[in-house]
Amino acid sequence: MGYESKIFIVEKSTIKENEKRYAELIAMVNACKFYDLSKVFTIETDCYIYYNGEKILEDKYGEPLTEASIEDAIDFLEKSEQENPYRRATILLALLKSFKKEDWDNLAVLHYGY
Repeated sequence: MGYESKIFIVEKSTIKENEKRYAELIAMVNACKFYDLSKVFTIETDCYIYYNGEKILEDKYGEPLTEASIEDAIDFLEKSEQENPYRRATILLALLKSFKKEDWDNLAVLHYGY
């Protein structure tokens, strides 16, 4: 994981380019130095995003973007809040909980280390 983290909440599309699906950026949370995040982002994502005018396939360190489901991210953040509260985690948790469960299948949470 990178020194600091940005979390992208995206909606995956059916548009593919070189085996990667385009994902529309819905929201970004700067998680900064929330090191425990590495525990939830364990799957290399099958998508790419555009951020600040650039196509993003990997993080600043050349590592592939990793992904977690909305459900897994919420579960992790709720446990983390009980054990080690972090103000940026509270914001991310509230944002993730605001999505309707019926929309979760098409949404993903991506990690970008920088």
